[in-house]
Amino acid sequence: MLCQICEYLDDPKNQGLRLWENDNLVLFLHLAAINPGHCLLVPKKHAVSINSIPNNVQAELLSLAPQLAQAVSRAVDADGYNIYIANGPVAGQSIEHAAVHLIPRHIDDGFSFALRNNENTIDIEDFKEKLLKRL
Repeated sequence: MLCQICEYLDDPKNQGLRLWENDNLVLFLHLAAINPGHCLLVPKKHAVSINSIPNNVQAELLSLAPQLAQAVSRAVDADGYNIYIANGPVAGQSIEHAAVHLIPRHIDDGFSFALRNNENTIDIEDFKEKLLKRL
């Protein structure tokens, strides 16, 4: 069974809804937008997470995201934008297909990625050692 994004991309009725694409990536409007102009930039070939995208496509995705986000934001006269990647359900990924959200932002749009202002109490030397082992 195809994932929802793969089904959407494969449906001939949706071909006209593609805003931009190249050989590896496609940009389209998010069907459940946070703000007008909210788009998804996704790999055409199915990948469950950002980490499972081939390195060359991942590099292309991440290098094009700011340029496309800026264009999307300008197209809707936004005041700024968020580039958001949800990797795994706990991070907010609801469909098992890697995606970069390009979200135009307007002053007082009511949306917030409210960050907690907690002190980082992690032991830096222990964390650094664990991090470097995993790179």
